[in-house]
Amino acid sequence: MILDRVIQPSAASLTSGAQYAAAVLGGGGPLTVPAADFSYLQPTQLGVLAGTLIVGLGLAGWAVRRPAVADRPPLSWLRALHTGSVNDYAGYSALGILACITVLLLPELVA
Repeated sequence: MILDRVIQPSAASLTSGAQYAAAVLGGGGPLTVPAADFSYLQPTQLGVLAGTLIVGLGLAGWAVRRPAVADRPPLSWLRALHTGSVNDYAGYSALGILACITVLLLPELVA
């Protein structure tokens, strides 16, 4: 259900952006939705899940055993930059958007 109602229409916004924008801004309309298959029991999916869990739990365990790591660079630099202000989050959002735009436009800029 989530795949059909959320993931596939979101993918359609990437694969056929003009059609998606017309459907959304025009109050509805036809939308070519790309096919997406997902099965939790596929060996590839299980491998990705297992790898993610192993790496994530390994890093979490390492961080818990070594709390002094947070006081060393580069984490200490990040903590110095982060004041907890809402302006921090607005700045992070703006920098993230600029980074995404740069990455997406990079092929155009290089050509």
